[in-house]
Amino acid sequence: MAEGRHREGRSGRGYRLGQDSEFTSIADTLTVVSENLDAIKCGGGGNCQDNQPYLTHFLWMDFNQHLFSYLSGISLAGLIEQDCVRVVAGRQEIEAGHGSEFPCRITVKA
Repeated sequence: MAEGRHREGRSGRGYRLGQDSEFTSIADTLTVVSENLDAIKCGGGGNCQDNQPYLTHFLWMDFNQHLFSYLSGISLAGLIEQDCVRVVAGRQEIEAGHGSEFPCRITVKA
């Protein structure tokens, strides 16, 4: 599981990885930064509708498991290596006024 340390970044809050990005999954990252991946209101408790599960409760429980499994199979390093992600990250760096170069050394023209 990923560990993170909170720090102040140039745009406010940020995190520093506690392990190499190739060993840190997207699911781990979301868990560490307290992002809720749960698609159901009850958090799995089955008490959303008068203390009972609603009609599609188990469908959404299965979806949550598949989503977490899928995101567990994608590392931060693997995500960053995707060209489309690098292009968007570079554009966002420019829009935020942090320069014209993404830290992965991909130059994006404004």
